[in-house]
Amino acid sequence: HNVQILGYNDCELTLLSEKNGEIRLDKISAIWYRRGEIHFQIPHLNFIKNSDLRSQIFQHLKNENKILQDYLQYLLYVIPHIGTYELRGVNKLVVLDQARKLGIEIPDTFIVSEKKHLESHEKLITKCISEVFSPITDDGKFITYTEAVNPTKRNTAFFPSLFQTLVEKEADIRIFILQDKVYSMAIRSQEHAQTRIDFRKYSSTNPSRYLPFKIPFTLEQKLIELMQRIRLETASIDMVLTKDGKFVFLEANPVGQFGMTSKPCNNYLEREVALSLINLSKQSAA
Repeated sequence: HNVQILGYNDCELTLLSEKNGEIRLDKISAIWYRRGEIHFQIPHLNFIKNSDLRSQIFQHLKNENKILQDYLQYLLYVIPHIGTYELRGVNKLVVLDQARKLGIEIPDTFIVSEKKHLESHEKLITKCISEVFSPITDDGKFITYTEAVNPTKRNTAFFPSLFQTLVEKEADIRIFILQDKVYSMAIRSQEHAQTRIDFRKYSSTNPSRYLPFKIPFTLEQKLIELMQRIRLETASIDMVLTKDGKFVFLEANPVGQFGMTSKPCNNYLEREVALSLINLSKQSAA
């Protein structure tokens, strides 16, 4: 990797890629960031015999690496882009609050560490405050889902956890937003007990039906404004259509899958992303 900072008005950056050879910053006209990062390899330090010193040097090189990665993302940020490394993850609670302020309905939400704060609520779900947790053990890989809970059977005190009122669903709504375009789909998750709480518990032998669906225009506009407020060019949004016809916002995921929306609804979203990048590239050239 080669980075040069030249005076006040110029900066050159060249990345050496095993797959693509030299990549020069000034040759990049548009960027699509979805997930992952560019790693700067830390050399082996086994030649340092003192284990304490070796550990300290390794930590120092990790810090050096972090500054290099942050600087690289800083340089890439000024290039026309869809998605950024900085916003590869959003604060779920902040997004819920911003949605609420825009008049988008959200479930009643609680973060509590004592059972007594939940005892007046009969139907609740719980899920991670941050992202899905996928530990790997000798017994295999595990994953966390949204689950229904009975607060009367919980321990008296526990780690601060996220609870929401259980929304009675007609269907789950999956929405992919790309800049100012909105693509939505209905998931008939209530047809099977396995997927009623969390549609991700799908079964390949008896899958839920995925159907093209159009959300109200006013809701589309609010979601686009929400995206602007949380500084996202693209995200996959989970909502619920309730049995009485309301739309309830759950969360927005900047790196959420969109193939699951594209294929059943014939949206060809991969093509839409490519066209958006081409347009950004033209703006960069202009």
